[in-house]
Amino acid sequence: KVVYTLFGGKNGLSEGLKVEGFARLRFAVERERRRHRDPVSALLPVMMTYRGFALAQRSLFRVMFGNALPEHVPTDHSRQQARLALGAVESAVTEARAALCQETKDVREAAVRLWAAVHGPVTLELEGIPPFDADGERLAKLAVTDVLVGLRLRPIPSTRPETGP
Repeated sequence: KVVYTLFGGKNGLSEGLKVEGFARLRFAVERERRRHRDPVSALLPVMMTYRGFALAQRSLFRVMFGNALPEHVPTDHSRQQARLALGAVESAVTEARAALCQETKDVREAAVRLWAAVHGPVTLELEGIPPFDADGERLAKLAVTDVLVGLRLRPIPSTRPETGP
């Protein structure tokens, strides 16, 4: 009761948790991005930070994405915090595209595609939906890598054996 009173009820508590969760996620993504010198090679670890956050903050993650308190309607403030978290991914994509001398248009779309590529597998993993009872990390990496290749932010692996001189 005291906690609800402090936050103005259940809706206010949920809103506060969403705001805090997205701020923490943004911080984690930005911290991981800054750890890498090469912005292209940083993209996979940056997106895997999203997975690590979700697994370490399971309850908070569920509140952030509406599963824990489905009756809560996010306010503009929590939506803005979500956009800022996505903005950290956009910054990583912008830096990688610049390093590869690519145009930096459609960065938001690329960031959303990467976010979705990791969000789907980790959500299934958190819910224990097969095949995520085994190696969720491997499957999340595959999903993100597929998007990185599609965005030309990762070299396409050669399927041909190397030939001699």
